Amino acid sequence: MAERLFDHLPQIEDQLRSSSRWIVGLDFDGTLAPIVENPAEAMLEPRLRASLAALAARPNQPTVIMSGRARLDVESLVGMSGLIYAGNHGLDIVCGPLRLIEPTAAVSQPALDAMAETMSNRLAAIPGILVEHKGLTLSVHYRMVEDGLHEEVRRLIHAVLASTDHPFVLTTGKRVFEIRPRTYWNKGTAMNWIKEQIAPDARILYVGDDRTDEDAFRVCPDGVSIRVGPSPDTVASYFLDTQADVHALLEWLVPRL
Repeated sequence: MAERLFDHLPQIEDQLRSSSRWIVGLDFDGTLAPIVENPAEAMLEPRLRASLAALAARPNQPTVIMSGRARLDVESLVGMSGLIYAGNHGLDIVCGPLRLIEPTAAVSQPALDAMAETMSNRLAAIPGILVEHKGLTLSVHYRMVEDGLHEEVRRLIHAVLASTDHPFVLTTGKRVFEIRPRTYWNKGTAMNWIKEQIAPDARILYVGDDRTDEDAFRVCPDGVSIRVGPSPDTVASYFLDTQADVHALLEWLVPRL
């Protein structure tokens, strides 16, 4: 069971000192930035941005922004050089001069394009729905949809998926349905790929709030895994009570790396 992180800072500090190199992985929505009704309106608080800039200035301690958003989208929202950006749950990574697009996702793009158009047409009559085509994945946000229509959203999404002969995976998040190519690649395998490319001897410290972040927590057996928000089902070692606590965590972390 995950423990409250701020009750264990001395132990975590000892763990940080036990390795000369760390890779910090940070989810964006719900971790670095509060979740908002319209994803386009998400932004970083100035206090958190300052801590992130301090991490970005340390090339020997790489920091990864690992997001379900399209990579260019999260790059634009963060707007900071010196970071590694991984979009679409790690399917699209830019790591210095290295670039990776997961092969299965790349060949699935035409089928995803067609499904995105069908999905948009089928859901267009539902007020507040937002279909976000992110190039390699598709998100259907229903945060602004009235509760009585949630089941209709679910039914229509399943109907569209059933009509395609291309293998896609449907997962759920915080009032969002995520549709991705069927591949074994996830945030955890993406973090491991980054580690292998730039710092095979490093340990991973990862912070995230969503189900998709559980894959990244699993690749931190000798690192530090932190979930934003308590959950009985997480494999993370520690948790923060709220997204606002991420600010305090980063301010504590920066001088200790």
